[in-house]
Amino acid sequence: MTQHRSPSPLIYHQELAVLSRFFNEADRFVHTATFGQGERFAYTRELMAVLRAVFLGQIEGRPMGIARLSRHLAMPRATTERKLRELEKRGLISRHGRGFIIPADSLNQPRIVDTLERLILMIHKASAKLPKTGLSEANSN
Repeated sequence: MTQHRSPSPLIYHQELAVLSRFFNEADRFVHTATFGQGERFAYTRELMAVLRAVFLGQIEGRPMGIARLSRHLAMPRATTERKLRELEKRGLISRHGRGFIIPADSLNQPRIVDTLERLILMIHKASAKLPKTGLSEANSN
């Protein structure tokens, strides 16, 4: 007869719960703001990852091309190209030289500005729920 042991308690379980809730809420919020209610969340998660990577390259002043995006996302090149084509078709990104960017007029839309402001509030709320001490201090107790 096999005995089942209860799992060890997780270190930082409360912090992990706060962060998990935050990431889930933030993902769903950004999904709805970007793609609307009618889109399947699971399908657009990869599109969101590509969109975030495009944005990262853009704000770093080095728009990413297909090869760099593929490496950054650990995604096959063909999949990366397919996702980029779909984002282009939706008008969310455009080519900029050999790379891709999110057009400034898209980023400055009131809906996007509101989304970013609400995300910042979500970050502040989540961080307020985390302990004020450093993790290394909490771990030594």
